[in-house]
Amino acid sequence: AEVPAALLLGSGLGLDRSAPDDASGHNHSHDDSFHAVSLSLPEPLDEAAFLEAVARLPGSVLRAKGILRLNDRPGHWFFQLVGRRHELTPAQGALSGTHLVFLGTPDMPDETFFAPLFVPV
Repeated sequence: AEVPAALLLGSGLGLDRSAPDDASGHNHSHDDSFHAVSLSLPEPLDEAAFLEAVARLPGSVLRAKGILRLNDRPGHWFFQLVGRRHELTPAQGALSGTHLVFLGTPDMPDETFFAPLFVPV
């Protein structure tokens, strides 16, 4: 992915809240640099449909994590996405439902975009 060096290195992001970043006195915080969306789904997901939805995520999604229940696999699964690469690994413990978090650029869509992608069929 092409990411500005200032974003990777943290320079120029104005994370020092003690001084304003611009003439308007507005402090740019983490909230100005990234957008996060969380989903909780009670039903297991179809793995093939889930992976197809992941492939259709917009480029504004930089990272995603979650704990999934899948129709086709027993137990729970950790899901991690970085850029376009993703992995599913077994998760231990008594968990309920499916929980996903997406982190992206400020123009990343909100939950109204994500929810229909991941609703079980």
